[in-house]
Amino acid sequence: MKEVQSITLRPIVLNSIGEGQPEAPDRLANNTFLDTCGLSAPANAEQGAYILQRVAELSRPFGTRVDVNGDRATGSVTSGK
Repeated sequence: MKEVQSITLRPIVLNSIGEGQPEAPDRLANNTFLDTCGLSAPANAEQGAYILQRVAELSRPFGTRVDVNGDRATGSVTSGK
């Protein structure tokens, strides 16, 4: 059986504010606000560093080492065998 040995992470952020104005939900209307709210995008350098450091800190107690390298991080799982 194959097991995951490592993963590469690239942080993203979600657009919490959609374009335009929120309107009453009408599934037949073209609502730009709802169409753009929550879209993902690559995190900028500051956001990315924060996200990856948090992931590294929160992963440590589970035996997962996360090495941050610029805008990406690699996680490796310590085998429990």
